[in-house]
Amino acid sequence: LKPLDDATDGAGDGELVVIAGRTSMGKSVLGLQAAVATARKGGHVAYFSFEMRASQLALRGISMVGGAPLEAIKSGRMTDEQYTRFSAGATIYQGLPLDVIDRNGLSVAQIAAKCRRMKYRHGLRMIVVDHLHLMPMKSADNRSHAIGDITASFQRLAGELNVPVLLLAQLNREGAKGNRDGKCSPPVLTDLRDSGTIEQDANTVILLHREH
Repeated sequence: LKPLDDATDGAGDGELVVIAGRTSMGKSVLGLQAAVATARKGGHVAYFSFEMRASQLALRGISMVGGAPLEAIKSGRMTDEQYTRFSAGATIYQGLPLDVIDRNGLSVAQIAAKCRRMKYRHGLRMIVVDHLHLMPMKSADNRSHAIGDITASFQRLAGELNVPVLLLAQLNREGAKGNRDGKCSPPVLTDLRDSGTIEQDANTVILLHREH
């Protein structure tokens, strides 16, 4: 997405980039798009998914690189042209240096250990975590403090491995209630769910919004 790259100068080495949005706003799609684009340039990517299975992400990735509509792929009702695109996309996606780990319950320490091994074995160009608010918390009594610990740990991991970490996050529900016209207000930093430390630890915060 060139306009987004121009606005943010991209995701720099050693940076923590938070991509936040409400449910079904496109966080996972944007995270996967960044991962696939990086992998297609030859960079090894580690994608940790706590929400979608690797098979679900694979269908989205195949649609991205092949150009076949996702709904047609899911239903299996494809035209000959769409099936050709699907087959080509599947071949490309399968060959990408993209590791999708869909194990729930992984801590930051476990993610860091896996990423260090990847960096040592074959290099690492980007880490994507989907998403922050589904990660296990050390303290259920103080979620704000626990989330602050997680974001600070990911900031340190980005610096240690000198790669960008894309951390997906939820927004709170207050801004989604809509105004008198029935439209949702564009999100602001204070809409980040559970913690005011997220924006302090992040180099860049991207807030996703679709007015409709």
